Amino acid sequence: MAYRNVVLATGEIYHVVNHSLEGLNLFNNKRAYQRFIDLLSFYYRAPPVRFSYFNRADKENRIRINEIMIHAEKQVDIIAFCLMPNHFHLILRQNKENGISSFVSKVENSYVRYFNIKNERKGPLFEASFYAGRIENQEQLDHISRYIHLNPLVSFLVKKGNLIEYPWSSFGDYLGKKIHPWVKSDIVFASFKNSKKYFDFVMNQADYQIKLNKIKHLISKEKYKIL
Repeated sequence: MAYRNVVLATGEIYHVVNHSLEGLNLFNNKRAYQRFIDLLSFYYRAPPVRFSYFNRADKENRIRINEIMIHAEKQVDIIAFCLMPNHFHLILRQNKENGISSFVSKVENSYVRYFNIKNERKGPLFEASFYAGRIENQEQLDHISRYIHLNPLVSFLVKKGNLIEYPWSSFGDYLGKKIHPWVKSDIVFASFKNSKKYFDFVMNQADYQIKLNKIKHLISKEKYKIL
């Protein structure tokens, strides 16, 4: 399904989503989730080699590659992310022309190769084209970051009191855990004095979001296709 019908402009922020084909589970175990996160952290800059090469390299070559990447141009800023069993959410700011498309393509293609080898399969894994919706202002950015951080709770992957412990999103980074140093939470925090204020902002919407999720199958998919 080809969602994208917008030009991705440099300097703008986008909510990016893609789903697996036919609801296939993208992540079978913790290693698979971690692999995808490793790819996010590797490709947000313009690396000199593929992740597969870096992953196989000896210590000396890894150090050399990392030194090059410190000075490499960032294709995107990763503002927030959440990985779900059959889809992913990213909030990205494009820093160079074609940056988002290049970044998402490299992450997806690398993950598909990994997934297919591990699961002895062939063929595509993701829908052909990812959804990208431009975020127009700070208020919209705040609300979409809340929406994606609530996804594990809304989908009943965690209980309400354990949302901060969900390991496959940037929510913990927003609450001071500093798990993924490449997450640019400061862009959202322009609206909040501290992590407690952001936590309250997210959780105040939790019950409503859960209720909405329970009835979303009754709502037109055209109106809510990012869900």
